[in-house]
Amino acid sequence: IALIQLENNKEHVLADHLLYVQGHSIEDLISFIDQLCQSSSITLAEISVIGILNGPGSYTAMRLSITVAKTLAQIYGCQIIGLSTLEHMLWPLRWKSGTYFSIFPARGTQYNVALFGIDSGTIKRITDDFIWDVTEILAYIHKQTGHISFVGQLPQEIMKIISNSD
Repeated sequence: IALIQLENNKEHVLADHLLYVQGHSIEDLISFIDQLCQSSSITLAEISVIGILNGPGSYTAMRLSITVAKTLAQIYGCQIIGLSTLEHMLWPLRWKSGTYFSIFPARGTQYNVALFGIDSGTIKRITDDFIWDVTEILAYIHKQTGHISFVGQLPQEIMKIISNSD
């Protein structure tokens, strides 16, 4: 969750908090948003745009989060914008130029992945979102000759290989 103020086409982060709600009820999401607003001395009524992650990710979590976002938007007259989960994971790194492999678990032994480039604060998508298993991820890594940074949750098998390599 992040509260961002836009002024003269520049963003200023008022507050942000990484929230894992696994095992919590969706009702807690509104309380977390309200607490974040209070910590920034703003009210929910002052929010003009709500950004919501639209995938990839858990269908149920996205569906419920979108319901909360739509409810807040209707109550407070806000606009809603959709954000790619894999792209959003790079937002804190937007001032660190490079090539990034964004990854997080999908179902079973599969992972949601996408490749991005960052230059001068702009995130540029290189590939669409896709799903790979560990074998496909390893094959891709072994083909690379340049530097790629990983963002997200790499499989343990790959972490072991990376930590043992030069």
